[in-house]
Amino acid sequence: MRRVICRSWKALLGGLLLFPVSLYAQSAAQLVDEGDDWLARGAYQEAEETYREALELDATYLPAYLGMIRLAMARENWHEASDWAGRALKIDSSSLAVHYFLGISERERAQYQTPFQFTHRRESRKHFEWVLARDSLYRDVLYQYALLYRQDGDYPRAITLAEAQVRLRPDLEEAAIGLFRIYQSYLNHTDLDTAGRWLAQHPTDYARFFEAERLRRLGRLREADAALRALERPDFPWPLQAIALIRARVWAALDRPDSVQAIIDRAIRTINGPLAARFLFEDFKYIFNLQELETYRRLQTPEEYRAFFQAFWERRDPMPGRPVNVRLVEHYRRLLVAERDYAYDGPRLWHNNPDKFGELNLPPTYHLNHEFNDKGLIYIRHGPPDDRIVTVRGEANTFRSGSLWREREFGMGWVPNESWRYYRPRMDFHFVIDEGATGNNWRLTPVLANAQMIADREIWGPPYSRIMSTLRTKWEVEAGLRPFQPTTLELFELREEMAAESRAAYTQGLTSDQHRWPADLVPLPLEVLPVAFRGDSGRTEVNVYYALPAAPFREVTGRRSGYTPAEVGFAVHDAAWHPLVAQVQQRTIPILPDPTAAINDFMAVALAPGTYRLTLHGRSLEAERLQGSVQIELEVPDLSGPGLQMSDLLPAWRMEPASGASRFVRNGWHLWPNPLRRFSVRQPVYLYFEIYGLTPDTQGRTRYTTEYILRPTKPRKKFLGLFGGDDRPVLRLKSTHEDTRTDLDEHAELDVSRVDPGDYVLEVRITDERSGATVSRTLALTLTE
Repeated sequence: MRRVICRSWKALLGGLLLFPVSLYAQSAAQLVDEGDDWLARGAYQEAEETYREALELDATYLPAYLGMIRLAMARENWHEASDWAGRALKIDSSSLAVHYFLGISERERAQYQTPFQFTHRRESRKHFEWVLARDSLYRDVLYQYALLYRQDGDYPRAITLAEAQVRLRPDLEEAAIGLFRIYQSYLNHTDLDTAGRWLAQHPTDYARFFEAERLRRLGRLREADAALRALERPDFPWPLQAIALIRARVWAALDRPDSVQAIIDRAIRTINGPLAARFLFEDFKYIFNLQELETYRRLQTPEEYRAFFQAFWERRDPMPGRPVNVRLVEHYRRLLVAERDYAYDGPRLWHNNPDKFGELNLPPTYHLNHEFNDKGLIYIRHGPPDDRIVTVRGEANTFRSGSLWREREFGMGWVPNESWRYYRPRMDFHFVIDEGATGNNWRLTPVLANAQMIADREIWGPPYSRIMSTLRTKWEVEAGLRPFQPTTLELFELREEMAAESRAAYTQGLTSDQHRWPADLVPLPLEVLPVAFRGDSGRTEVNVYYALPAAPFREVTGRRSGYTPAEVGFAVHDAAWHPLVAQVQQRTIPILPDPTAAINDFMAVALAPGTYRLTLHGRSLEAERLQGSVQIELEVPDLSGPGLQMSDLLPAWRMEPASGASRFVRNGWHLWPNPLRRFSVRQPVYLYFEIYGLTPDTQGRTRYTTEYILRPTKPRKKFLGLFGGDDRPVLRLKSTHEDTRTDLDEHAELDVSRVDPGDYVLEVRITDERSGATVSRTLALTLTE
């Protein structure tokens, strides 16, 4: 019995000893899961603290080490990643994950030109080979190994490995996109004739695809398009969207915007999965904003991807009524310029980054770019700058960028530099090729730390002019030309101010984009007035009245008489930018000598109540440089319900009983609408509107009061300006009517001859004398002499 008790005691003691270890392991696992969640959200500090807490609980828990490795890689701290991986190897030397991560971190360290560069490359190869010898299907190890050969410039070997990765693991989206990038890089860094010979000997559809891309780069555009169309078959290994991206560039180079539009429309319409969407993302990512990037990363179904990309371009289209999205076409034109002038797919490392202290904190959208330098990224987003300055003289840079004291004193040496300024909105971008950088590696810099560069930009005003003023004071003090005056602190503050302005401009520039019209554009001013009436089946009829001025057509065509063709179009989108309506009219514009002459017309659409975006555009078909557009947010009221309702107010030049059929006839009245809402005080203001839902009495008769109230937009000053302004109505009319109808039209002719010219708000108020209900509408008017 005693021996049994003893045995039980030992078992109990063992359980007590094992229990805390099990508890710690479980807690460490939970902490690692929490750290992984922080890491996925980009909260690096929180992730590090959580992983370290897990290691404090269990210093041998391998997943915590893997978390620290992945964290270091996310921060691009490759030395630290290798250090953590080395510690993990001591715990489990047979871990595929540790060898895999060591292969990546050592490869990235090999990019730095140090005495250990060859050693890092050898170590990277050793770890990749170790993983491949045990499991060639482990993650994307073949693709990661391919990147090492790309780094070495051995593109044929890199392509072969990447193709094997995609063939063995077609589920890996990043590897498929990576293969595309390796091929592109091969053409970027290889003589195209040499590349053509290798591609001809490489028996894959990928090689056929990039032979077509090679032809495009050689300018043999028609041949390239024919070769690409020949690859549009079901068994092509990439989604057909990959072909569309290159074909869109071909037709942009051929100046065929209709073809570019058709190709991209089809590519969006035929998205069938994440990889197809990813190829489109790779062409559009350069102009994403933060909200779009966050939304895109949450998408899952083909339907969601299709809706996202359609809305992506619809919201950027300045003339959505046209069959061609001019912003989309301009995007591909900018891509062609960026390929020619701003291509850079080399390493972006700390030692060749002018922002070594991390002052800029650039947004996530910046880090999506792998194909162009920073000039190219800004160009794709905003087009050519309005102004640019380059400092082409100066001494060689004999000071290291890390010399903080000299930077604060604007005493750094000269480096290749260029500054771009945009005026709408105001943004300045400063680019340099920093020490340690080579080739076309233009990077954004927080400050220009060279006095000559600052002096050349002094014409741009503050902060450059203020910096130069302080520097001149400093130099005069040093030369004994003026009494001592402290400048060190002021220069430091000015440097910080310039860095802050750069940070704000870069953040704005890298999270927005804009369409830029040609420099010779003649803006076509448009006036638009949407008027809502009750429609059928619960919908609201919206008539979009517009005024198209005739004078600009006379100016740009040089004609003195006759007619010229024009296009007018409008489009309606819902709040999510889904297109609902698009209409285009061809108009013949008379050439008239009267500078105030305008063509007035309207387009009609039936909409459900809600919020919409309405865009109207107009352009000359004879002189393309004359064009304009206007976009408004449209609140469509619900006029279908019971009770008293009224339409919007329609101002008109004239109105009279209709004598025949016309699209301008409404309820027996011929209307000459005035969407300009400008009237001379020497003419009456005509007004048309409709009333719905009046309450009849027991004899079936309705009775209502109409009140017209005209007030100045800005209150008039009282005598001597005392006691504020006078906002009393300048005109007030009131009348009561009886009728047998519950829905009826109302028209008015208002005499404004005794009203001073100016801006006014006209309110029309209807009171149902039977029910006591009241409804009103307002309209902004301008009265002239």
